[in-house]
Amino acid sequence: MDKLLDPGYLFDLNPGPPSDWYAIVAAIFAVVLLVAQGLYHFWAKSAFAQNAYLLRLARIVVMLAGAVSSVAILLVIARYLTLPFLSMRFLLLLTILVGIGLAAYFVYYMVKIFPMKTAMLARESIRQRYLPQQRPQRLPATIRQRKKGKRKKK
Repeated sequence: MDKLLDPGYLFDLNPGPPSDWYAIVAAIFAVVLLVAQGLYHFWAKSAFAQNAYLLRLARIVVMLAGAVSSVAILLVIARYLTLPFLSMRFLLLLTILVGIGLAAYFVYYMVKIFPMKTAMLARESIRQRYLPQQRPQRLPATIRQRKKGKRKKK
């Protein structure tokens, strides 16, 4: 643990052979990626078809989970291939912290913000239901063409 605070350890360009923890981290992020994609494509699209807000939220969560997981998997692959800049320990540690931060924000959003927004949307839909409907606009009447010449008196 003392090494994690040492900048020379974190920013080492050639950190040597990876430990077994890298395979575990790659497996965890691969599972997160596959579960998020699978849940979105096979469950969320049909379950949230009527609720556009939930479908949009699910799409955002899947995109963020996919991006963070893909970056983490690519960094682990770079570490196994010993690419000079991409195999730094700092980059993978930063990606793990970003993933944890996004998961914590998602939990916060679902507990605090999501109930307020759904209640606001429900109130707005009830208000919209009782507003008077706009009358359909009448089509313009056909304009009669005037006849040239004098009017006949009756």
